[in-house]
Amino acid sequence: RALISRVADRWRKSYLVSAFEGWVETHVETTRRKRIIGATMERAAQAKVRAAFRRWNEQTAELVRQRALLTRVANRWTHRLIQSSFDAWHEHAGVLRKQRALLNRVAGRWK
Repeated sequence: RALISRVADRWRKSYLVSAFEGWVETHVETTRRKRIIGATMERAAQAKVRAAFRRWNEQTAELVRQRALLTRVANRWTHRLIQSSFDAWHEHAGVLRKQRALLNRVAGRWK
């Protein structure tokens, strides 16, 4: 009877040891999978952040390019307007010079 009791105890203990070892293996595997999934999710999140930053950077570069282009266009318009005003003044000054010369000739005849 003692022998049967010892055999039964060993069998129960081996069953408990086997169950515990199975639980440890499952726990270790579950922990490993969680770590892998967490790392994968982190990489995916970082990839989204990198992609968003890249898009922001590209859009900022495009805005800078457009602003420079608009500045050049505005400068051309301004210079064109200034040049047009200068040309009109120069032409008007030439007309006034001719008129003054004509008036001086006419006034010189009456002296």
